[in-house]
Amino acid sequence: MTAMDFMEQVNHRQEIRRHPGQIFNLGGEVVVIGGGSVAIDTARAALRMGATKVTAVCLECDEEIPCHPWELKEAEDEGITLIQSHSPTRFVGTYPKLEGVEVCKVTSFSKDGKGKISCELDENDTMTIKADWAIVAIGQAPDTMWSSLKGDRIYFAGDISKSACSVIDAMASGRKVALNVDADLRGRTLKDPMDTHELHSAPLSEKIYPYNRRKSIRPEIPMLAAESRIHSFDEVEGGFDDEAAQMEVLRCLRCGYQVVDEERCIGCGICQRECPEGDVITMEPVAKGGEK
Repeated sequence: MTAMDFMEQVNHRQEIRRHPGQIFNLGGEVVVIGGGSVAIDTARAALRMGATKVTAVCLECDEEIPCHPWELKEAEDEGITLIQSHSPTRFVGTYPKLEGVEVCKVTSFSKDGKGKISCELDENDTMTIKADWAIVAIGQAPDTMWSSLKGDRIYFAGDISKSACSVIDAMASGRKVALNVDADLRGRTLKDPMDTHELHSAPLSEKIYPYNRRKSIRPEIPMLAAESRIHSFDEVEGGFDDEAAQMEVLRCLRCGYQVVDEERCIGCGICQRECPEGDVITMEPVAKGGEK
């Protein structure tokens, strides 16, 4: 199934559970195809829906993996396995029963400026991952019916209208479409005020940074233990208590004083005295013989 179909069923789980005999429970081993945030969300949800084992497979490797590092870390803590640099080549089994997903080693991977992926595979380096379910989370495409619709009264917004597909892009395109619809219905032309909006830099005295340079340690966000959170859909990340919240609002927003050029430093100590962080820079005495 696709990730969207699966997650729709997951999000309706409370309604499904009200009807005996219709509880959606995966069971068995699940392979998720993809390495983005949706794929990781899907893998973690599958674990909570009864999967005995979840494996995610992606083309990318290391820093190229599109999901956030903290997402991957949380998934791995929950027992989800990520197989990098492999591409699915076929589903294995006798219809309608799935028995596994065959994957092939990726020897090279690249992505152009438009996000188009190119990769080469080693067809002699394959393996089959046991699977009772396969969930595909490698992006979406618009329904082909839209390509046949043309006319002045048809408007498209979101990622169906152009290659950009972030939430921000979708919201911006929705605004532009609304202006076009209004213009057509009312026979007038409206300009998006953001097209002519000018941004002006505030004076230094009005910037937030000079007033927030106190050094503090950032408190850790409390998390549910992995062994307990995989059995429910309770929120994984907790909130700060009063003490931690106070510490968080006092932390530094930026620091441009972390690097000292040792080749030019003469040990005058001015940087240490003037550092707004207080104790970031420490001057170390030089012992006899030139050793610090």
